Amino acid sequence: MTHPSPMHLLLPLTLAAGALLPADLEAQRGRRGGGGAPPELEQFEYVQGRFESEALGGRETTYSAFLPKGWEAAKEQGETYPLVVWLHGMWEDHDRFASRGGAQVLDKLVSDGEIPKLILVCAEGDRSSFWTNAVRKDSNYEDMVAVDLLAHVATTYPVSSKRRERAIAGVSMGGYGALKIALKHPDSFGLVAAHSAAMLPEDPEKLMEQYPWLESRGAQLVASIFGEPLDEDRWRQENVMTIARGLDRDAIGSLKIYFDCGTADRYGFFAPNEQLHEFLTERKVPHTWRAVEDGGHGWREGYNQEAIPHSLRFLGGAMAAQEAVKGLSGLLGGDKKGEGPAGGDGKK
Repeated sequence: MTHPSPMHLLLPLTLAAGALLPADLEAQRGRRGGGGAPPELEQFEYVQGRFESEALGGRETTYSAFLPKGWEAAKEQGETYPLVVWLHGMWEDHDRFASRGGAQVLDKLVSDGEIPKLILVCAEGDRSSFWTNAVRKDSNYEDMVAVDLLAHVATTYPVSSKRRERAIAGVSMGGYGALKIALKHPDSFGLVAAHSAAMLPEDPEKLMEQYPWLESRGAQLVASIFGEPLDEDRWRQENVMTIARGLDRDAIGSLKIYFDCGTADRYGFFAPNEQLHEFLTERKVPHTWRAVEDGGHGWREGYNQEAIPHSLRFLGGAMAAQEAVKGLSGLLGGDKKGEGPAGGDGKK
């Protein structure tokens, strides 16, 4: 079923699918996509790696990984670490977490004993994939993450195979991708965290009304992902709210959910994120939601650097709690810094 597209979505597509990467499947220690020096960390080794992805038509894609120092010895001894898959925002790449301060936040939380040692892998989303299986040929970025990347990481690094120790997280476009992929792949991820998630309206007719900035900055992109004219069935299959409404409470409730958004988010993402919180509250689905008063958007405004400690504490605490006391629920209420309890409004 197709849906009449807004006029702006009928513009010729100009976004490239992304250049092919050189053939190099070995992890590249200390190299950065931006060409700078690798972050200096106490607890982690920073690497980049490549693998062939069937979801991308067999071409190679790259990723970054933060590996606890001594991971190779741990692997030889059969030890494993919890896994967090990180999805970047629009116009960013897999290196952004390292280059904009996320690496230092992660390192300090482990050094201070606030979260357990873990492996964090930053996927490459071709800058504007929306982490979705697009109509563009060989651009199945959801499958690249949920299938190909997980398989590669599982055979390359000592990551846990337990659902309760596998999380997906992200910012903006990556926040949307994290929520969507977690809801669509419940067997792969037991935890999800999202910052300033780029939530799309359930009705595609309201897209330009809700996000007028798309007229000049993203209309062509939307068409390249969802079709021209826009395919309404595809749109709803990829919509976080629609997916959530289609799941029963137990299915959603088995997922440990954290998300936040700033009330001053310049792209207008606060209202739809609050709508998700209200829906989960109505359905009595445990979750942690933070409405950050006057909070902005992205790395440039410092929002991500402030928000990431909260999500990593949530993920680390949830993993530790589930491992220590399996089968109990309601262990994760608000923390000492003011997050609301599961299902609470969490306003600061």
